[in-house]
Formats: sequence, C-alpha cells, structure tokens
Amino acid sequence: MRWLRNLVSVDEIQSLLFCCKLSILLRLFLLFFESLLYYLTNNLCQLQTDKAAVLDDAIEYIKALKHQMLSPAGGAVYQAQYM
Repeated sequence: MRWLRNLVSVDEIQSLLFCCKLSILLRLFLLFFESLLYYLTNNLCQLQTDKAAVLDDAIEYIKALKHQMLSPAGGAVYQAQYM
C-alpha cells in the first residue's frame, strides 16, 4: 500500500473514486431513462393501437349503417327505427 501512496497521491485517488462514482450514477441514470423511454414508447404504441381499434370499429359501424341504409329493405328498417 505504501508503494501505491508513492505513485499516486490521496487526492488523486479520491478524485478517481469520485469520477468512478459519478460514472456509475450517470450509467444508472441513463439506464433508468432508457427504461422509462422504452416503457412510455410501448404504452404510447398500445394507446395508439387502442385508438386505431376504436377507429376501425367506428369505420365498420359506419359502413354497416351505410350498407343498411342503401339496401332497399335495410333503408326502410333504418328509417323506421331512427326517424
């Protein structure tokens, strides 16, 4: 240990340890940030998928209504139900 003290001062060792701690904290922060972005991206994609599914259902419902209104018997049934 004495030979290490002769090579490197205590201040240099402390600054090196501080840099190591800082590097570890930075890596943990980046890992947390990356995980957070991954989580948000997946949830936003899921949210967009849910919105897309709702829009698809609405489009299918509108198509069904249009088809029902344009068919001869369906139009009369639609008018009788809603008008």
